[in-house]
Amino acid sequence: MDPLDQVIAWCGRAGVEAARVDEDTLVVPIETSAGRMTGIVSARRDMSILLFYAVGPERVPPERRAAVAEYMTRANFGLPMGCFEMDWEDGEVRYRTALDYEGTSLAPVQIDNLVQPAIHVSDRYLPALLQVARGELEPEAAIAEAEAG
Repeated sequence: MDPLDQVIAWCGRAGVEAARVDEDTLVVPIETSAGRMTGIVSARRDMSILLFYAVGPERVPPERRAAVAEYMTRANFGLPMGCFEMDWEDGEVRYRTALDYEGTSLAPVQIDNLVQPAIHVSDRYLPALLQVARGELEPEAAIAEAEAG
């Protein structure tokens, strides 16, 4: 079975509607404590990898990108699965996880393990990241706040 069809079925069981953008991409709405985010599932069929991106609700303004990059570097250090990344050109921030599905039929638990870490980490780190992006906190203080909770 196609891996994206399996993700669509998983979303249906979770009560979430996935929209197919093209043959290799799905868009899924995500609700977190940081607000509504966009989930993107991308199939890299050439490598048998599914990527999940939890895309932040706001773009980082150019003058705050260096501070947000520092915050993300501090947040990424020690995270066991996935990482924050930012498009330096437009300020889009997202959290990325990946799953190698070569030779397998995806089980629902594998899709859980792809999606849930991104949501959990976004819940923990995105509110403070947005404060850094808005100039309300500096990176070191923001990490201390995010990791205290």
